[in-house]
Amino acid sequence: MRRSLAVLLLVLPSSVYAWGNAGHQITAEVADRQLSDAVAAKVLHLLHNRHLADVATIPDTVKNTEGGQVTRDWHFVDILDSNAAFVDARDCAFDDCIVDRIEALKHILADPNESNPRKADALIYLTHFVGDIHQPLHCTTGLLDNGTSDRGGNGIIVTIPKSVNLGSQQVQRHPNLHGIWDTTILAIRGLSINDYADHLLNETLAGRDPDTLNGGSAVDWANESHTIAHQVYKKNGDTLDQQYFDDNQQVVDERLLKGGLRLAKVIEDALGAP
Repeated sequence: MRRSLAVLLLVLPSSVYAWGNAGHQITAEVADRQLSDAVAAKVLHLLHNRHLADVATIPDTVKNTEGGQVTRDWHFVDILDSNAAFVDARDCAFDDCIVDRIEALKHILADPNESNPRKADALIYLTHFVGDIHQPLHCTTGLLDNGTSDRGGNGIIVTIPKSVNLGSQQVQRHPNLHGIWDTTILAIRGLSINDYADHLLNETLAGRDPDTLNGGSAVDWANESHTIAHQVYKKNGDTLDQQYFDDNQQVVDERLLKGGLRLAKVIEDALGAP
């Protein structure tokens, strides 16, 4: 029998929570700081005194374990770069994509008749998937010269010249485009999870009302990411210059901030008082 993730999170090694997963942890930390005291207490109860950032990367670990491979398609939606927006029947057959999974998980978390282990599972996956859907390359895919999918930029190999300043991080000079958006751009700032959350809630939010940024559905969020991906996509073999990284740091910050604010609203709507 499959173990509940509420149990699994208690036995996974601490090495799961690595800097390579910083985007998920930052999104979760922003969300955690936006929760009301009452809802934050419910979250801690469901997660056995873990915070959202502590469990945010678990679904990536689960998908690579025995029996967890069935969840792999839930982390993204392959909207072709040539298509303008998400279409459920075309892009999410059998509900096996991030858009439909987020909506289903929201219902589980909000259902007063659901068991706590099921709610904990839903909360863990929501925390992860709301992060994923705000990463632009999780919501688009192109075609390689042979007509096969480039898997959201995973099959697009780019070049980073040595002249490009990426801070103190050690990077491959011929990485795939998806990895650039997963980790490289984010890591340029060289901030800890808490410091990055501070930066987002102070500099990036910059006096705006969070309530103007935290709305929308999973479809809306996927379409936002798809539009951004269309603007930043590159071809196999392209070179990324300093301007590409400088321009897109702000894009990454905005996606992390919105992901965190929206995750908080989802959790508040599900667990808050009626």
